Amino acid sequence: MNFSREVILKKINLLMGGALTPQDVYEWALSVALTPGFENFSRQDKAAGRAVQVMMDVSEDRIITSHELKMLEYCRQCLTGQRVYEEELAQENLPEVDCSILDKWKGVKTIRQETEPLTQKEHILHQLRICVYGFAVILLIASLWMLFALGGPWSYKRSVAAFTFPFLIYAFLLLWPMKVLVNAQRLFWTALLLSIFVSGYFWFSFFQMLFLLHWGKSLIFFIGAAASSASLWLIIYEKYMKKDRKDLITASE
Repeated sequence: MNFSREVILKKINLLMGGALTPQDVYEWALSVALTPGFENFSRQDKAAGRAVQVMMDVSEDRIITSHELKMLEYCRQCLTGQRVYEEELAQENLPEVDCSILDKWKGVKTIRQETEPLTQKEHILHQLRICVYGFAVILLIASLWMLFALGGPWSYKRSVAAFTFPFLIYAFLLLWPMKVLVNAQRLFWTALLLSIFVSGYFWFSFFQMLFLLHWGKSLIFFIGAAASSASLWLIIYEKYMKKDRKDLITASE
């Protein structure tokens, strides 16, 4: 396997120019890294060794980010003698990539918008949203079942059946994307008021069942109370407390 500096530079140019795909370069770089003698070669020519590593890393998810393009440009400049190779390079010292290359990769939609890694808080919020959606599905099914079990709004139990309507509307609203829900004023206030009502109902029923020593029912109402309270908090958070993460748009980097 030929892994001279010239060959590595050629692969970088072909990748950045779009003549080779990230997958092609990844497979080539991997085969080079596994070739006997590459370890000694990379010790002697650290810039070339780093370039092969970058080409392996760049395609681990089959797309190229603007940061990775900057790393490729940095390796290219080191291999052509335009700058001195540094083992420890700060992010702000990475070279800018030619706009024509950025535009080319953006055109085929292979550059990913980069964001900072998710924080622990954001992971928790993500899991909470999943739980709220799951609660909404269960509540919607349970409310529909109860509505038809009572004979529907046209039965003689229509006053009891009608009590399921707020829960049906509430569950339906929770299944909307949170961004849409909190940005539409009428939907937001409807969801907020229904969340307060449903949460209050579940907490009242929980303490009532607890007082009557109905442990099974009290557990069901407690789960409903906790989930509805979580949905209420999530709606308020999405509306008033959430700050959008700032994406690093590749064209402006």
